[in-house]
Amino acid sequence: MDYSNYDKRVKTYMSKLEKTLKSTHGEITQDTEVNLDLLAANLNIYFKIVDEISEKGVMVSGRDKLMVKQPLLASLNSQNQTIIKLINTLGLTPMAKYKMKNLVSEEEDFEESLIS
Repeated sequence: MDYSNYDKRVKTYMSKLEKTLKSTHGEITQDTEVNLDLLAANLNIYFKIVDEISEKGVMVSGRDKLMVKQPLLASLNSQNQTIIKLINTLGLTPMAKYKMKNLVSEEEDFEESLIS
């Protein structure tokens, strides 16, 4: 997959992630590719927001020249939630891996009961 338009951090993470998924699952399905593209896009936005907040700070000057909370903090929170959901969907968290293992063993148990 091509992540050439993305931040360097996204490219690095996504290439490692692709290698991990290929070694674990053999090949990457089209559904997984879509989720990987969504993850890359959201990570790219996340890093842009983090860079902006790092540059300008958590408090910024508002319309009345009073210090107000950085408006991008809400976007950062939203990106965090979206990224976590995508990571769970891809089965990359310990909990998601555990659930997937249980699902596979339940399917195997069901198939064995049909054969027996």
